[in-house]
This record gives sequence, structure tokens and C-alpha cells, in this order.
Amino acid sequence: MGWIANPRSVSMVLIVIPLTLSMSSCGEDNECPVCQSTAPAGWVPQPSPVSVSLREIEAVDGNTLFVAGDSGVVLKTTNGGAEWRLLTTGASTGFGGMSFVDSQTGWVCGDEGSILKTTDGGATWIPQSSGTMQELRSIYFVDAETGWASGGPRPPQPQEGILLKSTNGGDTWDTQHSGMTVMDAFFLDARTGWAVTASDTVLRTIDGGDTWTEHATGAPGVLTSVFFVDADTGWVGGGGGFLAKSGDGGQTWTTAQSNVTIGITEVRFVDASTGWYAGRFGTIATSADGGASWWFQDSRTTSHLIDIMFVGDRTGWIVGQDGTILKTTTGGRLD
Repeated sequence: MGWIANPRSVSMVLIVIPLTLSMSSCGEDNECPVCQSTAPAGWVPQPSPVSVSLREIEAVDGNTLFVAGDSGVVLKTTNGGAEWRLLTTGASTGFGGMSFVDSQTGWVCGDEGSILKTTDGGATWIPQSSGTMQELRSIYFVDAETGWASGGPRPPQPQEGILLKSTNGGDTWDTQHSGMTVMDAFFLDARTGWAVTASDTVLRTIDGGDTWTEHATGAPGVLTSVFFVDADTGWVGGGGGFLAKSGDGGQTWTTAQSNVTIGITEVRFVDASTGWYAGRFGTIATSADGGASWWFQDSRTTSHLIDIMFVGDRTGWIVGQDGTILKTTTGGRLD
């Protein structure tokens, strides 16, 4: 399902510049009454210096964010996205995953097993040795030392995937799991995490990845996203509009009605009730009841959308193909 930009987009873009100036003195989330009453409603395109696909967005706070994408692209903003700066990574391979633990320390991963680390806010990037040439789609650090990277061949050849762990900031990586390609991973802390595979399977660990248990979701195809708000409550999304929710830490899953048949690329919740999913052809939907029902939001684009990040329940960003960066300060709502 796609959304076509409407004429209001022109007038709304014209007021972005003065609003950026007035919000510069606000807090990290731009949650003051003035910002809430004057900021453009819904999802608003932000200026992007690139046209490649952007695949991951990470927020340090409401002002400082990083984006990773194809062709070695990493972008940074320090003003909530009013301006995005292209950083020099020294890489030409595509990046599919990114993780920052603070404003200075972060990692990206991507094609040919590449992992790069920065300790100066993206000014310089140092290659790390992952020990694999497989495509890495996800990287997740819970602190400056402990993190995981995962990936594998793209479907329909997903039988040689890998999941790596580091306990020294990425200096060395050890294989924890191999088998089905891992499409996405999420960790709540150093012991509790989940990964979704190029099938209907969710992998779950409660011992830092020493052991992983497999749990079927009933998905008809590839799972592409996993997210938990606590040790019990989480969601997965995937091909064919598949959505499912777990209330027992990922051991069992109940299918939810997404109202679409296109691929869902990302699911993100800010609490047990409020969440969004994004997908192909500019699709964005939101839920206020834990995923039981979904309402579409106007994305003002038909580009495929890939990743979501929220700071609070009103301020969020979505990135995707064609260098697309969208921002909302109203939770995506037009009112």
C-alpha cells in the first residue's frame, strides 16, 4: 500500500526553517508546548545529502542521531535532523546494521563481514575483524564491551547464517550460533535477547547467547524485525504483512492483523501499547492497543521504508530507500 504526497506538503515544508530555529532552545525531545503547537503534523521529509538506501537509524537523544546505508554511507545530525552531515567511513560496502551506546561510541556492520567502530562520534572509523565474509545485517551492543553481530546469505539461500558475540568492544568476535540466516536481533540486556531468521523462527537466549532456543511463529515467509519492550512483551514482523506478538518472552506467538499484504520491514514500540510498523511503498501504520489494531499514517512518499526510531511517544524518524528520512513530532498523527 502506497501513499502519495498531497499539496499540503509544499506549505508544510516552507515552515521547517523557522521552526528549526525556534525549537533549537527546547529540550532533547522538542516536547515543549510551543513546539507541539507549531511543528508540522504527521511525517515530514527531512533534507538528505544522499540518494542511496538508508537501512538503520540510531538515536543518542532527540538531537543526535546516526544513519547507516548502502555504499558505506553514515550520516549524522546534532539538531534533530534539520541538517544531516555525511561522515567519512573509508568504506564502500553497504551497511545494514548500526549500534551506538553513547554519543561517541558506536559500530556499523554490513557486506563481506565488515564491522567498523568509532569512539569519537563518527569522526573516524576503525575496521574490526569479524572472522566472516558473510553479510552482517544487525549489530547490537548493550554497553561499550558486550555486543552481537549477525547475518548470512540472502534468501532463498539462508542456511549458512551466523551470530557473533564480542565481550571486548568488538576487538574479537566469537561464533555463538550458526545455521539459518539471522535477519534482525534485539537485546534487552547482556543476558536476554532475541533474533529472527529467514524462516518463521525466533531464537531466544536468557544467558547472554551461550544457548539459544528456537520458537516458531507461524510466519508464512521470512521474518525481518524483532522488538521487545520488556522481558515478556515483544513483536515480530515479516513478509506478506506478517505480524505476531508474544507475552511470554518469545516462547509462544499470536498472529496480529496488520491490514497489509506487503512486506513489513520494521516494528517498533515505545511501550506495551504504542507502536509503529513500516514497510514497502511508503507504508506506515500505528497501534495504540499493543498491536491488536492498526491505523495507517500518511508518509508522503512511495519509497520503501526500512527502519524506525522513536525518542518518546511523539518524536520519531523513519529511513528508507532513495535517501529517504522522515520525522514526526506528533507521533505521526495529522491532528
